[in-house]
Amino acid sequence: MADTLSPLGRTLVWEQATPPAQTGGGEGRADGPRQRAAAARRSRTDLTYLTPAELAARARGFLPLLGELCAAADLTADRLGPLESSAAARALWELSRTVVRSADLQLYFDGGVPGILERLDGSPSTDAKAFLDAFDTFLYEHGYLGPGPWDIGADVWETDPEAALREVDGLRSAPDAAAPDAASPDVGSLPGGDGGQPAAAAAARVVNEIRVALRELGRQMADAHHIGAADLVMMLTADELDDFVAHPETFGLTLAQRAR
Repeated sequence: MADTLSPLGRTLVWEQATPPAQTGGGEGRADGPRQRAAAARRSRTDLTYLTPAELAARARGFLPLLGELCAAADLTADRLGPLESSAAARALWELSRTVVRSADLQLYFDGGVPGILERLDGSPSTDAKAFLDAFDTFLYEHGYLGPGPWDIGADVWETDPEAALREVDGLRSAPDAAAPDAASPDVGSLPGGDGGQPAAAAAARVVNEIRVALRELGRQMADAHHIGAADLVMMLTADELDDFVAHPETFGLTLAQRAR
C-alpha cells in the first residue's frame, strides 16, 4: 500500500504520525478511540475561513492523535487495507429504502447519479429535501469511508459524494429482506487482523480531517493561480509544506511535473 500513497500522504501522514510520549495514565483514558475521532470531527468549522498557514497547522495538529490510534490498531503504511463499517452499510441501506419509498426520488435516480445532488437541491419536492438532509448526516458520520480512506490524496465519500450515491443507487433493486444485520458490531475490519478494531475506524476518520484541511489549502492555492489544480497539493512532500505556504508561486511547475 505504501507505494500507492500520494507523496504528501506518505511523507506527512504515514511517516510523521507518531504517538506522543506517554506521561503516565494514557491507558486509563475515559475517552475511547471513537470519542476522540468524533471530537476531531466536531472541531472542524468552515475551513474556507482559515488561512493557508492555519490549514497546514490544523493538518499537522492531528498527527499525534493519528499516531496514537494507529499504534492501538497496529496500522502502518505497509499494513493498510479495506475498511468496513456495518453502521455505514446500514445507513446506506436506509437511504436506499428512502428512495424506494418515494416516487419523486425514484425519478431523480432514474436520471442517473451524475449531477443528482444539484438536481435534488433544486427540486421543490419535500422528499428531495428530506433525502438531502439525511445524506448530509450520512456524510458527517461516515464520509471518511469510501474508495481511499488511508490516503489523503484519494477520494472518500465526503470528497466524492456521488460514490456513496452510486452505492445507494445499486441498493435500490434489492428486496427489503436483504437488509444488513442490525446486530452487527460497527468496527474497523482489516485483512489479516483480529476481526476488527474501533481504533482503525477512528484513525481513518482522523486521516480525513487531515485530508479535507489540505484539500482546502490546495483549493485556495489553485484559486489564487499558484498551482494549476487543487489536487496538486498532494504532490508536495512534508518537508516542502511550509515553503509552499510561504511561497506557493514557486511550486506550480514542479508539482505539475510530478503529477505527470
